[in-house]
This record gives sequence, structure tokens and C-alpha cells, in this order.
Amino acid sequence: MRSRQLLSDERPVIERRYEYEGTLVRVIDGDTIQVDLTQDIGLSIRVTVRWELRLNGCNAPERATAAGPAATHFVETWWATHRAPFVVRTYKDKREKYGRYLADVRDADGHDLVTDLIAAGHAVPWDGLGVRPV
Repeated sequence: MRSRQLLSDERPVIERRYEYEGTLVRVIDGDTIQVDLTQDIGLSIRVTVRWELRLNGCNAPERATAAGPAATHFVETWWATHRAPFVVRTYKDKREKYGRYLADVRDADGHDLVTDLIAAGHAVPWDGLGVRPV
């Protein structure tokens, strides 16, 4: 069964969204990243937390598969070659198998990581429902 193509604006919308400035710590695989998320909470206080996030709206190969290293490298390179600050919008979706938050990532110019990952052929669109596409 073929998954339907998702545009970035068609990704699953989950109720509770939060937006942060993100700094990449490491890429776990093509659709999972570890980031430091920073938010100004007022009174000139900025708080930073480290989270493991799954990219929202796609499925990429696991690092241990034949295509995994290329997908992982694409995400590392995308982050290194795009302009900060990076905006990370997180979502809590109870359907996520491992309890991770889902995330959309955009650079300072509005480029979307998942859109670019799919366009480059390193991931396929996936709304998180049904059988995970490969």
C-alpha cells in the first residue's frame, strides 16, 4: 500500500504545540534528532532543555539499514548548511510508538527540514497512522 504524499502544511495537527529555538546536539537517524530547545520565559530568563524528537510527517531509514547512513548524513548536513536560528515546533502525539515528541524544524529563511528530506529522497511522507512506509 502506498502512503499519500503529505505537504508540510498537511502534516498531522496535534493540539498542544510549543515553539523553541533549537540547537542540534546529534542526529540519531534520518527522522530522529536530539536537540537543545531554548525558550524565553520572561524577566530575561532563558531556559534550555535537551530532547530527543521524531520529525513530524515522514519516515526515514534507520541508521543500521543500507540507506540509513545517507539519510542521517543528509540531516547533519542540512543543519550545518542552513541559517540559524532554527525554529523547532514540538507536538505531543500519543500515537508515537516510543513516547517521543514530534517536531517540525525550520531554518531562519523558512526552509523545512522534512520537506527537504523527502524531496532529496531520504524519507517518505507518513502521517503516523497505519503501517509505517519504507
